[in-house]
Amino acid sequence: MYSGQPAAAKELWRTPRNFYSVDREVSIAKRLKNLTHARIASLLDQTWKPGQSDAIDLYILYSPLSTSNFLALYKSKASLDTRTRLFTQVLEGIAFLHENGITHRDIKPANLTVRSYDPPDAQIIDFGCATTETKTLYDRPGTIPYLAPEQRDGQYHDLSVDYWACALVGAELIGLKRNNERIGDEGLKTIHSWLDQQNSNAVVKSCRAMLKVEPEGRMTAEKVLEEYLDPYRGDMKKGSKRALDAP
Repeated sequence: MYSGQPAAAKELWRTPRNFYSVDREVSIAKRLKNLTHARIASLLDQTWKPGQSDAIDLYILYSPLSTSNFLALYKSKASLDTRTRLFTQVLEGIAFLHENGITHRDIKPANLTVRSYDPPDAQIIDFGCATTETKTLYDRPGTIPYLAPEQRDGQYHDLSVDYWACALVGAELIGLKRNNERIGDEGLKTIHSWLDQQNSNAVVKSCRAMLKVEPEGRMTAEKVLEEYLDPYRGDMKKGSKRALDAP
């Protein structure tokens, strides 16, 4: 497939142990291709190969290609306003996924790309852990520091795990420093105490609302957008500074 667009190629290996998850990712990518949204990386092709001799079992192409992610955003000198707008866009993407029956299950800074700082332009990528099931028995998806309390062996979880992970990303976005361990009871108390010490702003309020132990207590992405982030929604009509050019 030749579209003229820069794209990101993801290599997928099918093995007896992972063929189900690989096929699930391709299925969800195809589904998203027909559900376009500005905050979701779109599928270009799931059959492309760079050459006949290549040993990789499968490639899927996503576009547009992004040059940065939230890990770089954390370290940048981007303003609180820019950070809040990018965070808002992530929640818009999550709300869209959930509206269409998809739970991402691996929200983390590396899976949140920044295509531009001016105007702010973020996208969600990598649907390797995503599911369309409303209740899922924990099958070890996700990344340990962002796992919700209910993501444990023998327990079921639902789309609210995305809200928990978004809350942790939001807190890190405004300065929270933590290790790469899973959040336990004491860690959660520490984070809430840290949030209480920050100047009250839209991101702080959003994080408090989503970072709840009980899944049913977490505010949904759509509700957070309505309650706290509505002023930051919509595209900004500014320049076109690339993420690589950000301070």
